[in-house]
Amino acid sequence: MAHIIDGRKWAAKSRQETAVDVARLAESGVRPGLCVIIVGENPASLSYVKGKEKAATEVGIASTLVRLDAGVSEADLLRVVREKNEDEACHGILVQLPLPSHIDPLRVIQAIDPR
Repeated sequence: MAHIIDGRKWAAKSRQETAVDVARLAESGVRPGLCVIIVGENPASLSYVKGKEKAATEVGIASTLVRLDAGVSEADLLRVVREKNEDEACHGILVQLPLPSHIDPLRVIQAIDPR
């Protein structure tokens, strides 16, 4: 028999649990930070990124948005990723896909330091 899951209820519970975890980290002097990099003006991507920023803020995670022009070179995008890898306030990096056709998404994703 199928069981219907209340997605909104589950999401709210998950956000509450995350907020508690983030508060515990803050007590120890660490405020988690999400760094989002978006290239271009894809409306769906902008909407998705806005949602991620809102969700991060709701649970106490710092959110930094880096907006790059669609004509940015792959080398410049990779430089930004490397800078964020070294940024101690950045604990997670999200490079919003899709990227413009002149940029190799696999190369960019592989540049994100998993630590």
